[in-house]
This record gives sequence, C-alpha cells and structure tokens, in this order.
Amino acid sequence: MIHALKNSFLLLVAAVGGASLLLVACTEQPADDDDTTPLVDCETATVPSFGEVTIWPKCTTCHASTLTGGDRGGAPPGIDYDVYASAVQYADLAVDELVEGAMPYPDGSGVTAEEKQSLYAWAECGTPE
Repeated sequence: MIHALKNSFLLLVAAVGGASLLLVACTEQPADDDDTTPLVDCETATVPSFGEVTIWPKCTTCHASTLTGGDRGGAPPGIDYDVYASAVQYADLAVDELVEGAMPYPDGSGVTAEEKQSLYAWAECGTPE
C-alpha cells in the first residue's frame, strides 16, 4: 500500500533531419532515503481493528477531533486519529511519519515496537474498522 517513490526525468536530445528533438521521459524509482515501511504479511499478521491500534493514544494528544488551535500542538486541522474516516484517509501519512521518525513530534521517540507494528498492520492490511 505504501511505497516511497520519486520521479526521475530522462532528457534525450536527438537530431532528426536537421532539427533537434527533445524527448522527456518520466520514470518512478524508489526514494533515496533509507527509511522504508516494514513489510507486513497480512495473511499471518495479527491485524487490529481501528479501536485496537495501540499507538492512537500517542497520536491523539495532538491529532484529535476534540482539539482546536494551540491544543493541537501544530497538528493540521482535520488529520484526526480518533475518527475512523480520518484515520483511514491519513493512514499512509501516519505510517510515513512514524517510519521517518517525524512523529510523534518532535523526534519520533517514545514509541514501542509493538505500537509501530500495530499501526503498520492496520494500515497495510485493509484498515479494518
């Protein structure tokens, strides 16, 4: 479900009948960063329901629908992990931010391996309600 990609452009210049022709090709390649989402075998993993994802209490200290303004700690309005539809919409973002160590803010620390795996399995295996 989650794949870090970047665009690469290949420029080719060819002379055709005295005129120059510029060809541009776009390819997608894996991103250069070392941060990759752990693969989850959805056939064998224990996949939690939305309410069983163990990392949500850490996320919702800022990403909660009940918080506004400064109480959100800088979290953008609408990215709320206490609301199923929002959590599904932003599941890839949550995983990416966790993998990159950007969340929980400020340095990604304080998250257990079990909490990470809980989110990865939920996000990668169908975001069950």
